[in-house]
Amino acid sequence: MLRCQDIAKLLSDSLERKLPWATRIEIRLHLLICYVCRRYSKQLRFLNSYVTYYYEKKHCDVFLTKEVKEKMSSAIREETKKQGNVDI
Repeated sequence: MLRCQDIAKLLSDSLERKLPWATRIEIRLHLLICYVCRRYSKQLRFLNSYVTYYYEKKHCDVFLTKEVKEKMSSAIREETKKQGNVDI
């Protein structure tokens, strides 16, 4: 069975890509017994929908220029490449 740390990473990954069915089943089984991970999953989904909503509505354009957004995206990509697999 997966640990909470593994579940947290998989929940985050599931927002970006579709996970294999076996992994999704393992996550669901873990969420049935783990209140903390269930709460984390709910918070993660809320934050994702909130950020997506404001991004789509372009509210963030008021605060950030296109140049700044590109620099931030580039920095995030570089940092992700450096760290590889990061435990949450």
